[in-house]
Amino acid sequence: MLFEEIFIQAINERKLCKLIDKENKERIIEPYMMYLSSKRHLNYHCYQLEGFSETESIGWKNISSIDIKKIEIIDDKPVFKIREEYNPFNKKFFPIVVYAIPTNDGRKRLPLGITNLFL
Repeated sequence: MLFEEIFIQAINERKLCKLIDKENKERIIEPYMMYLSSKRHLNYHCYQLEGFSETESIGWKNISSIDIKKIEIIDDKPVFKIREEYNPFNKKFFPIVVYAIPTNDGRKRLPLGITNLFL
């Protein structure tokens, strides 16, 4: 399974993930969104609960997919609650959304510029 498929599955199931980078450093994260940066690199937007970070060990992180060696869904943890401060609508930071979890109030940033769906 591709990393993107695992990340989307974790988003849909609201499951924590373990990310392992190319230097074998681990992070435990809540997955929220995949997006393309302004340079068209695929990034993961997540909330880091523990593990490696060059700055603080917890908080919001944007991690490039090219830095990831492995993603694992952590099945033995409870489903996480969506954080109130989660904002997928900032187009400056998230120019092109590939996949995103809805906000607490049910709003969802649709992928790749789609603005209206008839459901």
